[in-house]
Amino acid sequence: MRAVIFDMDGVLVNSIRAHYRSFRKLFSEMGINYSLKEFLEHDITAGTMNVIPRVLKEHNKKGNVKLLRKRKNYLVKDSRIPLFAGVLPLIKQLHMEGFKLAVASGGTKPFVRLMIRKHKLNKYFPVVVTGEDKVRQKPNPDIFLKAAWKLKMNPRECLVIEDSHNGVAAAKRAGMKVIGHKVKLEKQDLKRADAIVGSMTQVNMRLIKALLRPNVKIRKFKREDAKEVAKMYRNVVRFVNCRHYKKKHIHVWLSTATVKTFWKKEKGSNRYVATINGKIVGVGEFMKDGDFRRLYVHKDHQGEGIGTALLRRIEKDAHKKGIKHLCLGSSITGKTFYQKHGYKFLKNDLLDIRGHKLPMRKMKKKLK
Repeated sequence: MRAVIFDMDGVLVNSIRAHYRSFRKLFSEMGINYSLKEFLEHDITAGTMNVIPRVLKEHNKKGNVKLLRKRKNYLVKDSRIPLFAGVLPLIKQLHMEGFKLAVASGGTKPFVRLMIRKHKLNKYFPVVVTGEDKVRQKPNPDIFLKAAWKLKMNPRECLVIEDSHNGVAAAKRAGMKVIGHKVKLEKQDLKRADAIVGSMTQVNMRLIKALLRPNVKIRKFKREDAKEVAKMYRNVVRFVNCRHYKKKHIHVWLSTATVKTFWKKEKGSNRYVATINGKIVGVGEFMKDGDFRRLYVHKDHQGEGIGTALLRRIEKDAHKKGIKHLCLGSSITGKTFYQKHGYKFLKNDLLDIRGHKLPMRKMKKKLK
């Protein structure tokens, strides 16, 4: 499971002109000559929560900041503020692929909620954090950490899309990956971002998945891994393989997923585990005769390239040992994965576990 956190202004919506006009009107009512130059140099990415106090101090004026924020929201509410091109298809694709989504904006809650409502994005963003949610302003990481907490996600599993220097800095301080969106009128230093785009149409699934791909390490299995591997294995069977097998099959399959199964290592076995930050997220094993015994990936890390990393290591080491072919009995669930990696389907087969016949797929690959 992964998450993408969007800033509002400069990322989801193109609001620069609308914000300037409403600020100019607001400050003119107070006798302040608020120029475009001042807006561009100081306030273009600052957010209403920060702009009003700054301008009052700069121009030596007093006012009720809370009431001024309400007036600003009123002035901007009827403005035409479009989504950036590419935003809606991106959000729909992320939602369809199971990403968790949030908005984290330094703007006011009424404005941010208005934009979400106007553009009919409510169903995509269950979490919205704004500058009014008792968070320190960017570049402090508070707003992104709060969004991750509300999404119930580890910050390392979150990617932020930002348009400002302070926003990028805040996301990096939160331990998140960042895509910087370079907006034409904004002179922002985004070099700390992990990727920089000149248009939201350049933000696609391939880029997001590449940035969120975890740092997977493959190592040899150790006996003390048995308990963690057995637990992971059981959860994969229970929550992933269950899509293609009957309850009776799952029940008998789970009976083989014991700590003893993994603690005891057969002669000629070559067993590996994949880890992320020390946590075991995959296991693979082949025998010296070319029998590819197993490959399982943690239920919460499916589709992150872990299976591919394990498979490549197994094939590489098998080839070094002089093995010319790897043969396996794939579950129905894994058949497509193996075919994608060059394994040829040979025949349908049945695996006998304590008198129960589990449908399997015999497959084979020539190693080069």
